[in-house]
Amino acid sequence: MYRLLLAIVILLPFMPPACFGKGRKADTLSPISSIKGADIILYDLYRQNKGEEDGPAYAMMFLDRVDTTSMDLRIAEIWDYVADYYEKEEYRFTDAIKALEKSLKIYGYNSETLKYGRTEYRLATLYMKKELYHRTLDYVMRASKIFSDEQDIPGLLDCYNLLGVVYYVCREYEESGAYFDKYAEGARKLNDTSRIVAAINNSALLSNTLKDTVKTSKLIQESINLCSQQKDTVRLGKVYLNVFETYISMGDIEKAEECLEMAKRYITSREDIGTYYMKSGIFEAYRSNREEAITMLNKALEYFDKGELDKKKQFCLRQLHRLYAEGEDWENAYKSLDRFYMIDMNDNSEEMLLELFHYQSEMEIQASIEQAHQRQNRQRLIFVSGMWLLLLAAFSLVMTIKRKRLEIKQRETELASQEEILEMKKLKQYHIDRITEEVINRLTTLRKEIKEATIRSRINQICKDIASTKNEEHWKEVSQYIPEYSGSFYQNLIKAFPNLTINERRLCTLLNRNLTTKEISEITKQSLQSINTARGRLRGKLGITGNDISLQEFLSKFN
Repeated sequence: MYRLLLAIVILLPFMPPACFGKGRKADTLSPISSIKGADIILYDLYRQNKGEEDGPAYAMMFLDRVDTTSMDLRIAEIWDYVADYYEKEEYRFTDAIKALEKSLKIYGYNSETLKYGRTEYRLATLYMKKELYHRTLDYVMRASKIFSDEQDIPGLLDCYNLLGVVYYVCREYEESGAYFDKYAEGARKLNDTSRIVAAINNSALLSNTLKDTVKTSKLIQESINLCSQQKDTVRLGKVYLNVFETYISMGDIEKAEECLEMAKRYITSREDIGTYYMKSGIFEAYRSNREEAITMLNKALEYFDKGELDKKKQFCLRQLHRLYAEGEDWENAYKSLDRFYMIDMNDNSEEMLLELFHYQSEMEIQASIEQAHQRQNRQRLIFVSGMWLLLLAAFSLVMTIKRKRLEIKQRETELASQEEILEMKKLKQYHIDRITEEVINRLTTLRKEIKEATIRSRINQICKDIASTKNEEHWKEVSQYIPEYSGSFYQNLIKAFPNLTINERRLCTLLNRNLTTKEISEITKQSLQSINTARGRLRGKLGITGNDISLQEFLSKFN
């Protein structure tokens, strides 16, 4: 066994994470009130209003009061809910990232692997919206590793799609196409219509970039038809918005205008409505309707100003600056340009972010190569180590079986001895009961022959005392405290005070074990008053006067 433990300690650093347990677990089943600072009323209001307008407010008030160090999974779920609200309702992506980072920490502490991976994927999508492509790549690669290990195919496909998008935005079209192909193949295997539509749109986007107009038109129509058949109006609205610019770049004005009209029927979110007005402004500017284009772009800004949609805001402001300048409206042209530069981005930032992305991408590729080599080496080491561990385990198993057999034999011997002692005690008790009955009978006969009332009364009392020792209700739990008649304490006590009754001798035994009056009462099933009375009589018989010495101290002399 020691050799087995030593081998495990030596091989511990080389074992894969899957060899270990799930890690720590927070007490997620305890009441919410057990979490420091948790307000039960606010928690209930949050749960009751999750789908309502007031839900986020109650959730944030609850989180403001709760202990920030709590690792309860319910706290992580509330942070997820708040992040969802910031992202989809307020478009406050920075706040959504902060919320998800808190839930990510809790999921990591509780070893909730899949939830950890999904949160990393959500963080990747948020960094994509903030155009921090290197951070996007970092999170999505980690998430894809988790989904691959956990066999979460839908999650892995979503990572492929996001990787395709980020590589496309960063002009790495070969890598982008490879990930888009993986995504499309997986979507078809799952027969997932929603993902199939997204895959078709991805292919159309890439084809249009590579100037394959025939393939682009075919894919666009296929995507629209599929959405219409499935009655997926939300995705259909987004599809029309996405393909608008494709038709513009192809010079098909009629198709572009038709896409805008169709998109207007289905879009509902604030960002999509703002995007609709922005693209309507592009369309009107393309047709040289300057005033109408300005109106549409300003409407788009009203929607984009309510969230972190800086890239779209800058696009609108750049177009407005150009349109105002063409109309010689220099005041508004200046204001548009000033607002453009007030946004915390500049023309150089995009190049910087792309450079960071490429650097991160190279790091990921190198890390993948190194991981592959490490995995091969680890597999070889694990195989060899596994064989040694099997041999050691087999040897340890044989030794354990032998030791168990020996322990069983020893235990059987001990049990046999205990049973023999128990039978002897039962026999001794039987003899004592017979002697007690015989003594009571003789005393009863003697009492009848004696005429003096005082002596008869004393004999009668002795008979009652002896009879009380046979009351099993009072002494059924005291058997473990019955003195050993051969013990030194019992022999010394009887030698010094032969006139003690059986009950008084038993009381002395219990007191000598330092039991309290309450404990003696529970054992003997007698009231506290009865025990105190018996203790008083016992002090008198033992000749203890005053309070200088306790019964326990007096009895300890006989040990």
